[in-house]
Amino acid sequence: MRGIAIAEGDVLGISIRGSFCISQLAVLILCHRAIGLTSELLLGRYAFEPPRYPDSLLAKHEKGLFSELRAALAIAPSHRSSAYDREILPRSLSFIQAIGHRLSYDAARAAAVDSPLLDLFEVASILQDEAWYVECLGMTRSELREREACALDAVFPYLEEYLARMDIAPYVVAPISSDEKWKLFIDTLQTFGETSGEWGAGIVGTLLYGDESSMQVQMMPHWSVRSML
Repeated sequence: MRGIAIAEGDVLGISIRGSFCISQLAVLILCHRAIGLTSELLLGRYAFEPPRYPDSLLAKHEKGLFSELRAALAIAPSHRSSAYDREILPRSLSFIQAIGHRLSYDAARAAAVDSPLLDLFEVASILQDEAWYVECLGMTRSELREREACALDAVFPYLEEYLARMDIAPYVVAPISSDEKWKLFIDTLQTFGETSGEWGAGIVGTLLYGDESSMQVQMMPHWSVRSML
């Protein structure tokens, strides 16, 4: 199962396996929240405010997906038909995500978020549906990869500054993220055998070869292993 939060609620992906069939049934994805919101938007019952920046790539993406789904709805007998289920429901989640990407981009741009971060978010969103940008806007895959590389190069020099401003330190729990956390993690591990400079060599030799003298095993301190990662 997987979940993703949207403004309307939680989008639930539920895998259903039929036990009454000899072969495994295809996975059925039920995204009831995204499906419901998509249907309401296509039927004109709800509407979001127009994009603040209609010329942005994410706004064009949202508009393009909406037009595709409206065209599919126009030829379907109704929004409760099998044609609707086949042509529109499978694309509901990607459409709602496109709306979320555009809304986030608009809000960040209006709030004067630093351009490098804004560009990185934009290209990260684009790459989630790069086929649409290639097909509908004439971009090439190499062009998109170049945009991503440029965005990353622009953010990297300011990475420490951005991380400090976002105050993410309390949420980073991986021990390998700093020498201090790594040392604290190592200190919590139970030690078996020797703890000198040749720590563990004899233990490993005994376990692998049955005799400490049969083969010398070179052990590396934890900080050397970490530096190689």
